[in-house]
Amino acid sequence: MYEALQFVLLMSQNNGISRNLAAVHKRFMSLITLTSDYGIIDHDVAALKGDIWREMPDARIVDISHSVAPYNIMQAAYLLGRTYKHYPEGTIHFVLVDALQPKDKPHLLWEMAGQFFIGPDNGVLTIIDPNEKPTLVTALDLRNSKSDDGLHSMYVQVAAHLQRGGKSSVLGQASKNYEMKSPSRPTLKPDQLEVIAHVIHIDTFGNLVTNVSRKWLVENTSNKKLTVIARNKRITRIVENYHEGPTEGELFCVFNSDDLLEIAVQKPGGRNINSACSLLGLQVNSNIYIELQ
Repeated sequence: MYEALQFVLLMSQNNGISRNLAAVHKRFMSLITLTSDYGIIDHDVAALKGDIWREMPDARIVDISHSVAPYNIMQAAYLLGRTYKHYPEGTIHFVLVDALQPKDKPHLLWEMAGQFFIGPDNGVLTIIDPNEKPTLVTALDLRNSKSDDGLHSMYVQVAAHLQRGGKSSVLGQASKNYEMKSPSRPTLKPDQLEVIAHVIHIDTFGNLVTNVSRKWLVENTSNKKLTVIARNKRITRIVENYHEGPTEGELFCVFNSDDLLEIAVQKPGGRNINSACSLLGLQVNSNIYIELQ
């Protein structure tokens, strides 16, 4: 209510002229998202949030995920790539997956689609959205800053600087010399009778999301009949939505909302109870195979 009153007062002082909207918007949209492989058992996430609020009391923090498999930048990029477009311009994203870097390797400020991504130079930022080019990449150099409290302190300092309207040039030098990664893609064997793919994410229900897109299949398999093979289980039923799946407890495949092939079970009891994940014993990065006929 207090913030709403401030907004009204600011507008009334300016007789409702819209040129103040940008300043008001900036003041009330201190959005920071967090993506990490920290998990939810330890204290690290809570400590990071405390550091943010101590520096920016009005910041609004959104947890994208802290359950990324350890060091798995492909999974982190998958989650963030399907999330960031839902956020307004000016949002700051902390990407803390495989984040401990050698001393001679800087962390990066990646500006893309009007948003800011702060993350390690390990390739993760380059695969969040391979179809969207960054407008500026800055190699962060805060050696002359007042604080030397480690990684989280650096990320918070950068975010606070950006929220105050500070320029990227103050934070380091523009860079084109950073580690590049390629998006995870399936492999079609030379005989064109089998595809090797792998799991890139396991969702809350234990469904196994693969790196096989519908578009890739259309372009590379000539609409051949597909049989998905996972841990010696042969899955021939591929449906358009989860409700078309077979009876409870049976495996099937479906293209999810991102048009990626997913191995699922009808109404699992949870991630580890009668789910595709638990029934097949697969994890992120596990291989699956697609037989073409």
